Order: sequence, then C-alpha cells, then structure tokens
Amino acid sequence: MKIHAFKPFTVFGITLGAVLFVHILKASAQGNDSEPAPVLFEVSGGNMPAEQVRTDEFSTLFNKNNFKKTAPTRAEWEEYLDLYVKFKLKVREAVRLGMDTTTRFREELQGYRNQLAQPYLRDKETGKFLLDQAFERSQLEVRAAHIMVRVEETASPADSLAAYQKALALRQDIVDGKDFSEWAKTKSDDPSAGDNGGDLGYFSVFRMIYPFEEMAFTTPVGMLSPVFRTQYGYHFLKVIDRRKARGEVRVAHLLIKSPASDNDTLKAQAKAKVDALMAKLKAGESFEALVKQHSEDPSTSDKGGVLPFFGTGRMIPDFEEAAFGLAQDGDLSSPVQTPYGWHILKRIELRPVPGFEQAKGDLELKIARDIRANQNTENLIVKLKAEYQFNENKEALEAVFKSVVDSLYRKLEWKAPSSWAMKVAPGNWDAQRISKEKA
Repeated sequence: MKIHAFKPFTVFGITLGAVLFVHILKASAQGNDSEPAPVLFEVSGGNMPAEQVRTDEFSTLFNKNNFKKTAPTRAEWEEYLDLYVKFKLKVREAVRLGMDTTTRFREELQGYRNQLAQPYLRDKETGKFLLDQAFERSQLEVRAAHIMVRVEETASPADSLAAYQKALALRQDIVDGKDFSEWAKTKSDDPSAGDNGGDLGYFSVFRMIYPFEEMAFTTPVGMLSPVFRTQYGYHFLKVIDRRKARGEVRVAHLLIKSPASDNDTLKAQAKAKVDALMAKLKAGESFEALVKQHSEDPSTSDKGGVLPFFGTGRMIPDFEEAAFGLAQDGDLSSPVQTPYGWHILKRIELRPVPGFEQAKGDLELKIARDIRANQNTENLIVKLKAEYQFNENKEALEAVFKSVVDSLYRKLEWKAPSSWAMKVAPGNWDAQRISKEKA
C-alpha cells in the first residue's frame, strides 16, 4: 500500500513528515525491500549528525505495543508518537549536554523505555493461567449478592481499618442469622442495594472488577466470601447460584409504552393494545409489519424491531429472561412488562458461547485491558529480581520518587503545530469509532 506523506517541517530540531497513520501501520506488513520507507521525523541540531526515524521503524514499535490488534484511533497513534518523540529528544539533548551517563538521566529515560516496551513485561506462565481462567469462567454465570462498606482508595490507614472492621461486623451479623437481603438494604453503601437487596443477578467473566469476580467464582454456592478490598471499599458476598453460560441472543421487539408514572386508565389502554396486537400475531399477521405500524420504540420501529446481540446482565431481567426463554428462532413471547411498558419479543438468533480457539483473541484483548494483566508484570519482575540478585536501596529509591520533576524535558516541550494536517483517505475510517473515543 502506498504511503502518503505531506511536506516535512521542523519543530525544535525535529523534522516531521505527517503521514496517513492507518497507512503507516499497514505498510510494515508489506515487506517492500525495493525502496526505503518514508521518513516519519528527523532529529537534528546540536552539532550532531541528523537521525531519521522511518515509518516502518515506528510502525513496528507501535504494533508491538498495540494490544487491540486492530486499526488504531488517531488519538492513540498521536499519543504514542508523542511519547516516541519525547524519547528521542531526551536522548539527543542529554548527549549534547554530556548528561547521558548520569544516574538521574538513566532513571528518567528508563521510564520512557518501560512505556515503549510494555508488552514485553509479561510473564508467559501467568498469561497462560489468566487466559485459561478467563475461558473457563466464560463458560459459567454466577449469581451473587453483596454488602459494601465504602472507603476511598486514598483513605487514611485509620479510616480503612474502620471500614474493614465494619464489614467484618456486618458479615458476622449474617453468620449469626440476619437476613442477607434485609441487611443489605439497610447497611450496604451500594446505592442499588435499597432496591435489590444486594442481589447483582447473574454475570460472567469481565463483567465485574477482578477482585469481585475472583471471590464470586471461587466461593461455593450458598456460602459467604471473606471480606475483600476493591477500589470502591470493602465487600463480602454470598453466591446464590452458578449455571452454564447461555451465550448471546438477538431478538426483535414491539413496544407499547406504559411507564409507572401513567395513571390507571392509560395503563389499562396500553395493556389492551398489546393484547390486541398479540391476537393479530397469533392470527398470522406479520411481526415486522405490526412493529412498523405500532411499536413505540423509535430507534427500532423502522428496522423490524431488531436489537443487537446481548448476553446475561445486559438487559432488564424480565426482558432478558423472556428473550432467553424463546426456544427457536422465530418464536414469539407473550407480552412482557418492564419499566418502559409492554414488549412482544421475537427470537432472531441464539449465539452459543464460543470455543477456546474462537474466543482466544477476544479474551487476550480483555485481559490486557483489565487490572488482572498487572499480575503478568508483577510476576515477571519477581522472577527477574531473583534471577539477577536484585537488591533495593530504599533510601535512594525514596530520593528518586521525590525528584519527579522532569527538568530536562521542560525546556523542550514539543507539540504538533496546527499545520500538521493529519488526514485520512475516504473509506479508511469508521466515523462511529471517533464518536466512541471515550471507550
């Protein structure tokens, strides 16, 4: 694929050739040895030879650090480029000033190297364990209830201890005979507990933060977990049930609105209308036609009422149970009431839980983005410290922590000017991905 480059320009000794970032990342896979890749940027000045960084060098480095294994967003590409430019600037300025051998410089530089080489800091044994664990859990769904005592991650030791002791006392109350649901409604700091008694319904892997998931999947059914810590506070949970995962289902629905705020007359009218539509369906009328004529969901009425695939825990429980209760594609449900009104559902497709090979890529991506991935780095560092007989000078380490101001780079702060016209050719960009940038 051809690389499209714009006219280079120079900022703080960096000559930049703005290129199509999607094309850069594709170019490295082509292996074209007939001509060198275009120059992405050039570092010059300081009475030293110029150094050119080409697109293939940068794309190779980026791809090694791109866990998504999909086309990156512009923001992701620019963030990584900015980090790489800073790295190059710092090295060059330090060499010019004769500071490249100082301890402080090496410590600062290592921070950039760690970020650029992050994927290599992974322990393979831990990675395999986490992958196998995630797959096994993806085959199951757990129903659990919890009680939470909220305390901030940054709370003082005294406040943390008080919260922990309160959680222990509440757990002991349950052991001594208090009803879990009633105790959750009155004692838990989870705002939803007042309505659901702490019952979180069914969920599978990656649906809860990892410490919570770990307790839910390792505590026997009917038993209480120990008190444990998350970023939200201290919790303990009770496992209510565990079942085989149901996969994902896709349904179409016909909605007749009937919110709780309606008076009795309006509610009766809505019920009569949905019953009349159900009778027409039983008489053989087209579901899609009735949806188009009568459904009060404006986002789906012109699409036959079809919704995206969803799994356990993604919809209101009554709606979800009715959807998964349909035995065959094309089956219709009886009218189902939710806080939105009355629904009639039609099953479109049931997608079973994928096997290991099919799920592997998605699971690896989710692990990489999850806090459980930190175990890879932590375990590898423990191994490396033992292998290289690592000894830590805590006084020196404390001094490094206190010297966090990057005085060297402050003089060289670099920003892409407005004249850097990053452009994407038609057909190479999905506009919806931009709108989902926050995800």
